[in-house]
Amino acid sequence: MIFRSRWGALLWAAGILITAWRLTPSADETPSDDASAHAHVNPWAKDPPKEG
Repeated sequence: MIFRSRWGALLWAAGILITAWRLTPSADETPSDDASAHAHVNPWAKDPPKEG
């Protein structure tokens, strides 16, 4: 038996649901669909030469 009582199983399930609810970002926290926000930048690439 995984759980010794129904109440224990319900408390465990409630804990899982609360954890999932707390870790899932809300619509305000999700990034926009802006293409420039998703552009990959190579951190090892050289900086372009500066003019002037």
